[in-house]
Amino acid sequence: RNNFFDKVIRDGFGSMLCFTVIMDDITTPSMHVNDIERVFHKFVEQLKPINHLLIVDPFFYPEFGKVDKVAKKFIRLIDPIIKEIVKITVVSNGKNKSSIRKYIENLKKANPKIQLENYITQNFHDRFWLNPTAKKGMVVGTSINGIGNKISLVDTLNSVDASQVIEEVYKIINQKQEQSAQG
Repeated sequence: RNNFFDKVIRDGFGSMLCFTVIMDDITTPSMHVNDIERVFHKFVEQLKPINHLLIVDPFFYPEFGKVDKVAKKFIRLIDPIIKEIVKITVVSNGKNKSSIRKYIENLKKANPKIQLENYITQNFHDRFWLNPTAKKGMVVGTSINGIGNKISLVDTLNSVDASQVIEEVYKIINQKQEQSAQG
């Protein structure tokens, strides 16, 4: 009872009317690959309906020798939405550019209509998978090549946070496009 009153005093009575569903999960090295995929499937399902997947991941592209393995893992993780996606936009740190072409080849085998856009920035630390049209997203605690190797969080972003990340990404993309047009 005292906690209730403390909350009302601290946050106002309106705070008692706002409810959110928390949906997060943890992946660990002890999990079977099928269990990890099930965890990701429940999160990527939340991005539907989707035709554009926006990935913010500084280390999205692996070293060239690991591209096939990592790309296939990514395809399995997004299996519930892979056929709906027309475009994937990747915002990374720009390392391992030599892997992009081979990554695209793997994606095209899974869905020939997918187009891939790439942007480079050093402005992001965390990893986000977003549906920019529906303003939905998820935060992923590690890059694809790290999933299953260490303990890592996967969580749904609320629509306000997803919108804010999407807005920041588009500021960077628009800035890069303006620089390209000028230079």
